[in-house]
This record gives sequence, C-alpha cells and structure tokens, in this order.
Amino acid sequence: MDAAEFERRLREDIAREAGPEAAAALLQAVPPEQQWAGLHAYWSGREAGGAEG
Repeated sequence: MDAAEFERRLREDIAREAGPEAAAALLQAVPPEQQWAGLHAYWSGREAGGAEG
C-alpha cells in the first residue's frame, strides 16, 4: 500500500464510522499524511531489522 491508498482508505473508514463533526476533528488533529509518515518509518525499520517488537 502506498501513501495515497492509505490516506484514501483511512478517510473512507473515518467517514463511515464517525459523524461529520467527529471526522473533521479527527482529521484535523491527526492528519492521515502524518499517520502514514510515522507508520511508513516504523514499517521500514521493521523490514530492515531496526525496530524491536
């Protein structure tokens, strides 16, 4: 999955599960592109053997 696909899926999930006000607040507080950056760094580290888990 790439960044665009992650963001699309996350936005769809949030829209489906949360009301409009909650979805807007969540997306403002934790933008999908920032979530992707953190998760991608974590996953890349695990693949390289750098993260403990």
